[in-house]
Amino acid sequence: MNWEVEIDALRDISFIACEAHRIVAEGLWEWCRLAADRHYGAHEQKVLTAKIAAESIAALEDLGALAWSVSNRGNGGIIRNYLSYKPKNVDAFYKRVGRGESLGDMLKLPRDDEIAHVLGEDDRELLRQSLAELQRVFEVAAKDYLELDGKLVVTYNKIKHGFVVIHRLDKLVPGAKPPTNWEQDVNVLTGIRANGSVLYTALERSAGMLESLMAVIKMSGSTSRELASLVIYLFEHGVDLDVRP
Repeated sequence: MNWEVEIDALRDISFIACEAHRIVAEGLWEWCRLAADRHYGAHEQKVLTAKIAAESIAALEDLGALAWSVSNRGNGGIIRNYLSYKPKNVDAFYKRVGRGESLGDMLKLPRDDEIAHVLGEDDRELLRQSLAELQRVFEVAAKDYLELDGKLVVTYNKIKHGFVVIHRLDKLVPGAKPPTNWEQDVNVLTGIRANGSVLYTALERSAGMLESLMAVIKMSGSTSRELASLVIYLFEHGVDLDVRP
């Protein structure tokens, strides 16, 4: 593995890619404010809300993908894996976090006693604190990503591919009233059962929901940056990051 190339790429990821979802989402939110100020129709606001929701799920996926790529670096390197990860890799990683596994072990980082010859006690203590904070945030991210047993990821795919946002949900459930606040919500169609009944995700259309989505996006970006920075720090301080069978 060419660690110089890996680290240079991670440096760019740590200050460009990690901010991408936030920059896009903040632009979309500004359009939401303009839509409200200019009294645009509900459908414009629903489009913008759906797009911000998609950015939040994508940000969580990117975070999990980067962590999985670090953990799998022994198989071709971090960047190669980051370019070719599958959603199932992210799902598996977050499920391990959800089961309470140690992030340091999952990332295959050297143990404290293995780096004592290159890092002093103060540096190792900072490393322990950084890992403890990353563990805490990854547990939050895993809970968000795995919420509703993968339904959010399916929702993201239906926004990303085809944009199946339904305004007149009541027309798709003839003879029955939708159980959600369908006129106000952003309704994303996710499937149709054999009997013709529909599956959908209802995203609340409100300032509170937008604030919650933005918080997830910012958390994911800052955590990705911290993870990339951690790997860079260890490399720059002479820690052997190679993973051996």
